Amino acid sequence: MRQGELVRKLPSLPPVNGELSALGTDRLAEILPIDSLAFGRSRERLLTLLSGNASICVLRRGGQIVGYSMKRDFGRGYVVGPVAATNSEDALHLTAAHLETLKGQFVRVDTREGDGPYAAFLEQCGLSVAEVVTTMSKGHRFLNRQKDEPWFYGLAGHALS
Repeated sequence: MRQGELVRKLPSLPPVNGELSALGTDRLAEILPIDSLAFGRSRERLLTLLSGNASICVLRRGGQIVGYSMKRDFGRGYVVGPVAATNSEDALHLTAAHLETLKGQFVRVDTREGDGPYAAFLEQCGLSVAEVVTTMSKGHRFLNRQKDEPWFYGLAGHALS
């Protein structure tokens, strides 16, 4: 769990590989395939509930959605998550798209990324580790990273994944 007051100037990022755009909640079905692939099963009901007060950003390459992120009101500020992408650079852009609108405000991002580019970016944005939790599952392992497949850089929430 990373949280804090967001810096007023976000770190520089390399140029985005693709096109970032907003996605209306009426088009939620467009992100369900990438979410299901990253999670291992459908979370349509959860995403429908989360999208009720969320803004959604998608990253497209060649007209196909290759990643998405959500931002929503949460607690004393905002939470960015879930963030699904096939690589950390895409995840940075999908997260930054929301952070750009939240400078100076309290923000939280729940992530399993303990180090690497995504964790470093969040730290530079003023979001420090507030709590560390253990991922648990019953009956089978889940959220296992596969090469060239979508991965959750930001979770829906630390209790939800």
